[in-house]
Amino acid sequence: MAEEFRDIPGFPGLKATSYGRIIGKLGNEIGAKSGKYISIGGRSLPPGYTTLGRGNLVLRAFVGPPPPDKPEVDHINRNKKDDRPENLRWADRYEQMQNRNVQKQSTSQIKGLTERHHWQCTIKHRHKVYNNLFPIDQREEAIAWLEQKRIELNL
Repeated sequence: MAEEFRDIPGFPGLKATSYGRIIGKLGNEIGAKSGKYISIGGRSLPPGYTTLGRGNLVLRAFVGPPPPDKPEVDHINRNKKDDRPENLRWADRYEQMQNRNVQKQSTSQIKGLTERHHWQCTIKHRHKVYNNLFPIDQREEAIAWLEQKRIELNL
């Protein structure tokens, strides 16, 4: 598939590509590594902006501006360097938290499932905590409860 170029609304002269690149006014790729993210800054941006993430600009070009209730960019596959439009979405802080990797110390390797003489299921969503306990021999039932609760909460 050929790389598609789109103007970024509100950022004259800048273009975003379907490969997750930002092209500057002179036709060169711009963006500096900043930790896990790529940021755009300096004279590349209009007055009033100091830096913006590359994913933010790509989403603006391919989806539109962020909705008021979802101001942050979420990388669906959790790879912060993958700024292709199909890997990005506007999200709120809670959606971002739900899209985190399983913690390294997890004994179950399933997000929200902890082994402690029983299976403890925990989901945190919008300042509420949903818990359930299952006997140690009911691991599959605990996983099914987590999946069902996530569907109910649209996570």
